[in-house]
Amino acid sequence: MRIIEHLLAITIFAAVLSFGGVEVATFSLVEIAVAALAVLAFWRTDRLGLPRRATYVLAVILAVPIIQCIPLPRFVLGVVSPARVRLAEQLVNIGTPLPSALPVTVSTDLTLLRFLLLICYVAVFLMAFQFYRQRGRSILGYALVALAIFEAAYGIVQYLADWQYIFTYKKQYYTDVATGTYINRNHFAGLLAMAVPFPLAAIVSRGQQSGARWFASAATSLFLRDAVLLAVLWLGIVASQSRMGTAAALAGTACVVMISFLRGRRRAVVAVALLAVAIAGVYAAWVGVDPLLRRFDLLAQPGALERDRVPIWKDTLALIRDYPLLGTGLGTYGWAIFRYQTHMLDSAYEHAHNDYLEFASDMGVPAAVLLFAALWLLVIKTAGAALGAERTRDAILAMSCAGAMTSVLIHEVAEFNLQMPGNALIFAWIAGTAASIVAHVRPRPEGGAPHSRSLAAVLGACLSAVAARFDGRAPWR
Repeated sequence: MRIIEHLLAITIFAAVLSFGGVEVATFSLVEIAVAALAVLAFWRTDRLGLPRRATYVLAVILAVPIIQCIPLPRFVLGVVSPARVRLAEQLVNIGTPLPSALPVTVSTDLTLLRFLLLICYVAVFLMAFQFYRQRGRSILGYALVALAIFEAAYGIVQYLADWQYIFTYKKQYYTDVATGTYINRNHFAGLLAMAVPFPLAAIVSRGQQSGARWFASAATSLFLRDAVLLAVLWLGIVASQSRMGTAAALAGTACVVMISFLRGRRRAVVAVALLAVAIAGVYAAWVGVDPLLRRFDLLAQPGALERDRVPIWKDTLALIRDYPLLGTGLGTYGWAIFRYQTHMLDSAYEHAHNDYLEFASDMGVPAAVLLFAALWLLVIKTAGAALGAERTRDAILAMSCAGAMTSVLIHEVAEFNLQMPGNALIFAWIAGTAASIVAHVRPRPEGGAPHSRSLAAVLGACLSAVAARFDGRAPWR
């Protein structure tokens, strides 16, 4: 199983390095490799041990595209998707009778292609779940940070040396910022934001372990190593000048810091704050932060949002209103939105720049709500597992996964990282590992930090800890 996990990491590296997975020929090989690894991983497995609720969610998400491709009698389709029948009537040739049965999807070919991708993501999720379940550990953190450091260093060189190439390909877009091996700076920043919580969690956990003798202990060199890794990741994000990428990384950081604050001592959080100030100071002294700040200043200009994402979201909402139950078909957004596009008519919307809306338009509102509600619930449960994990190693991994998932889910409000195969594979690996942690991590004995995995318990722990702090009874003293 360990060999399979390393091979999966190499496969995901290949996906990211091929322009984030959008290079079709290379990613086709990635899909084949993932399928082969899944067969090897589950060949002799009788039972996955996946929680029942997670099984139901995966079953529904996989069933929706299949249902979308099955031709339904016209009267049934008229009930579940009347807009689909109207579209067929408008597109049919004059004098040609409308077929008696039609699929929900507006393009069966596009839906089937995206369904294969979805199977690939689910396979990675299940393998990640199995890796941690069997071994009680994962190479996720090491692999993701190694990949992200390479991407960040590559992007920093692009930015500082004005060397705008992706290997031998000369960039045509975003030629003044860092993009690593990605075409789009936002997806590059999305990858780095997923990686930021991993060295950060290690830093705060070592601070908790060493106490007042932190900097005099053997953990000092490890702390410095993680601090350098964290600094490189943040430098890459700032060099990308991605506003939402920066916000997503801050959200993941806030998640890790909050969990650490509730789990351990205040000095670990203070150390992180000092580290953040040091990183910002070094960067400001080196290349300055004016380019990124100017991009944030653009948001304050009158009508700034109306020129950016908001018009796309409005048109997407109009599409969702016509196809609320089952959507237009997985992977068909770029085709279906044509009839609803009212802005930027000289270009086409390939994505909604909001994965919540794009999944709702592709798969229907019920499936999208189920998917993202399940993901946010997993974040909450993983944070609860981090609070109560008995082993520090488990707490670090749980804290990292919760922070990484938070960063992605915040980023998706204005981006489409989950439509990028490379980033989606990494997210599936993180989510699968988080689900396994929630199912199998052993909680600390009674009297330790709060370890319930329910939403109410996590929120209650936050409130009680803050109240105790102001009452002078802080449990982390």
